[in-house]
Amino acid sequence: MFSKRLFSLVLVALVCTVAIAAGTAYFAPQEMPQPTEHHKMILKGVGEWEGSMTMYGMGPEPMTIPAKESVTALGQFWTQSRFSCDFGGMAFEGSATSGYDPAKKKFVGTWIDNMSTSITVMEGDYDKKAGTLTMHYKGPHPATGEMVAHRNVSKFTDDTYSMEFFVGQGDAEMKSMTISMKRVKDTDEEEPEEEMEEEDDK
Repeated sequence: MFSKRLFSLVLVALVCTVAIAAGTAYFAPQEMPQPTEHHKMILKGVGEWEGSMTMYGMGPEPMTIPAKESVTALGQFWTQSRFSCDFGGMAFEGSATSGYDPAKKKFVGTWIDNMSTSITVMEGDYDKKAGTLTMHYKGPHPATGEMVAHRNVSKFTDDTYSMEFFVGQGDAEMKSMTISMKRVKDTDEEEPEEEMEEEDDK
């Protein structure tokens, strides 16, 4: 009887020791990943932007409307953006996340907006020679609603960027939209105060 109890106590102690060791390993501090050149490139987009969005296929002529975008950093790896414009008399708002996944060796991103019930997940590659970032994803065809291939091609400078959007593949591919934006310069610098001339007492 005593030997059985002793064996049980030893077994419980052994299980506790293993559990504590496993818990210690699980909660051990992980080495913080370091931002890559790809992440630093993404964070260059942080700031306020304004420009235009041009849509094709909405009528006999392309339709161009003013647009604004605000991009903020989420740590050292991600950016979040808020895009807005007036879409045919209706307020259009969208939000994007942008980042780089070192495991996939791909740029990654998401998009949601107030005119869709689905989330778009995309990934792509940067062509250093051409200076363009191409992202691929699936989305509804604007005419049929069928889920088809999409891509957008972006080109950046320090103070401008442009994005061209395409729907379909191969011979069926068509240009659907272009976005052109310029960085809004910071105008919050304090202006020198004008000196007030004192009137002489008469």
